[in-house]
Amino acid sequence: MFAPNIEELYPQGPKLETLVTVPNISKLLCGASRPGHFDGVCTIVTKLFNICRLDKAYFGEKDYQQLAIIRKLVHDLNIPIEIIGVPTLPGILQV
Repeated sequence: MFAPNIEELYPQGPKLETLVTVPNISKLLCGASRPGHFDGVCTIVTKLFNICRLDKAYFGEKDYQQLAIIRKLVHDLNIPIEIIGVPTLPGILQV
């Protein structure tokens, strides 16, 4: 399992000048009441994709907005990874 610590992900500290954003989808639905939330999600997911160089990444379908944002991010930035939505099952941890 890859579990980087804060220092590995943010060598200059957690305040980044560069953010990754998908503005149109991020401003809708729950994003409207959580400004900046999906910018943080997009930035950390992009960092992890760049570090791990995965072929596939799996995201729960329960957070459909986040799944749509990640798919758009990968498409727009030509990140060579397949994003797969999976059903979210309550109370079940799958490792």
